[in-house]
Amino acid sequence: MDRTFDFFELCGIPYMNNNNEVSPFIVKSNQICYKIQDIIVQLEKTKIKDIASLVTSKDSNLDLSSSITNKVQECQNDIVNLEKFIKSDILDKDELKALEANRRMIVSCIYTLLGELTSKVQAMMTRKLEYQYQKNKRFVANNKYLNSTLYSSLNNKANNEQDSYDINSDDLTPEMQKISQNLLAHFTSDLDILRTSQNQLHEISNLMSFFSTKIQEQSEVCSSILVNARDTIESMDNSKDHLDKLEKYNKSRR
Repeated sequence: MDRTFDFFELCGIPYMNNNNEVSPFIVKSNQICYKIQDIIVQLEKTKIKDIASLVTSKDSNLDLSSSITNKVQECQNDIVNLEKFIKSDILDKDELKALEANRRMIVSCIYTLLGELTSKVQAMMTRKLEYQYQKNKRFVANNKYLNSTLYSSLNNKANNEQDSYDINSDDLTPEMQKISQNLLAHFTSDLDILRTSQNQLHEISNLMSFFSTKIQEQSEVCSSILVNARDTIESMDNSKDHLDKLEKYNKSRR
């Protein structure tokens, strides 16, 4: 319970509550930080489960990657929107420059943090693609061996029954159709996963490029604001010196 009012009343001091509303900038920046924390939690879960075990379940693999990628994109949109609130609720002009520089530094830090997380997401997705590639290579090698063994077996059978017997393609149809269907089903689903993962990886790469650009922009703006702030302070100091001299001059004339 907030007892601030009771304290002021007990002391006989007028109580002015100027904190009824929280700045929209603070609210939105906190929301973004919560989303970033959620991404961190998902990345930690990925480390615990191990990449290899994730790839064995294609649905969970796609869902996890899509979920993290979507959250990063949401954060990107939220930060772009957050930049609109850097100045919008600053009413005091004297406070404007200092608070604007502070807020832009906060935005820059959020961009930097999200860029680092995006880099980790990119590394995770790259490892999964590599694992999927190795898995497919083993599958192809195993089926080539199976295909070769089956063909040899049927060929020997034909030679034993009749030396002049030519292998009929119909003899191979049931077995070969089964292998072909398995291969087709496997590679069709894997190709979809590969394409989706590559698209997500491309999106993540674009996001990283975007974050790098925004970090540079925010840093340049902050530097410009700080330079202007120093110039303003220097001008104020000079004005104070002139006012002091004028005051001394007026006193000497009396």
